Parts: sequence; structure tokens; C-alpha cells
Amino acid sequence: MNELIPVRGSESEEVVSTLYREARLLDHEEYREWMKMVHPDIQYQAYFQQLRNRKDKRYKLPDKVYTIDERHDFLDARIRQFETGMQWSVDPPERFRRSLSNIEVFKASSTGNYQVFLNVFVVRNRRVHDETTYSYGREEEWVRGEAGLQLLKRVVSLDERFLHGKNLNFFL
Repeated sequence: MNELIPVRGSESEEVVSTLYREARLLDHEEYREWMKMVHPDIQYQAYFQQLRNRKDKRYKLPDKVYTIDERHDFLDARIRQFETGMQWSVDPPERFRRSLSNIEVFKASSTGNYQVFLNVFVVRNRRVHDETTYSYGREEEWVRGEAGLQLLKRVVSLDERFLHGKNLNFFL
């Protein structure tokens, strides 16, 4: 049994500060610096959830539809693609503003890793009149590595049933 123990004080502040730093790096497209915060064994996932009536038992399919399921090499490939300058969808550069809220930090009794739950609100500005907002929850696992805290697992629960924005061509 993996009991989650609430983390308080300076230990919690370190994790929250790391989350804020990560958001800043991603907002400013400092992807190589961000990758230093990503553990080599990263599991990076995002899903949409099917909304069904509670009493509706007709469907046997899973409620969660994963749109992103990546590991370290895929994240690195995405960054290399951005670095080529050939990705037309981000030229001119997009502007992001991320807000993190409802941050809860726990320590897993079995591993000592940090389990973090939070909500994220992102505003994405593209070109002149193209602004999109995204709201989602994240469940994450952070581990202490040689370079400080590193992201080991991120599972993003997108609040939309269908994507209303142009794409998810950014890091969540």
C-alpha cells in the first residue's frame, strides 16, 4: 500500500517553486532547460474523458481516450522539431500564460517520491486574433535526482470532451 503523506513547509515550497519554474520555462520556449527537469524514464500522458450519464451502461469502451502518451525520446523529438524552425504552426511564435492552482503536494510512503495534484489554466495567443484557453488537471510524480527535482510522470486530464483549439502542439 502506497500511503500519501501531506508535505508542508520548505519541502512543499520547493516542489511548488519547481512547478512555477517549469511553467516559466515552457512559457518562454526554453525547452532544453525544461528537459533537464525531465527524468529519463518519464511517462507523459494526456486524455479526454467521455461524458456519459451515470446510469448509462450501454458502452463497454473505456471512459478515457489518451491523445498523448510519450516517453523521453518522443519529448526530445518534439523539441528538435521546434528547433528546426520548419514548424509553420508556431511561426510567428505563440505566447502562453499558465496559471497553476489548487496545488497539493504529498510524499509516497513506499518510494519517497512526491505526488502532486494541481489545476492548470493556459491562455494561448497565436497571430492577431487567435486566442484559446485550456483548462486541465494534472497528476504528477516528481523524484529527487542529481539535478534536483525531476518529473517522472505526468497525467493530464483535459476538461474538454473535444478539442476546441487548433491543436495540442505545446507542452501541457
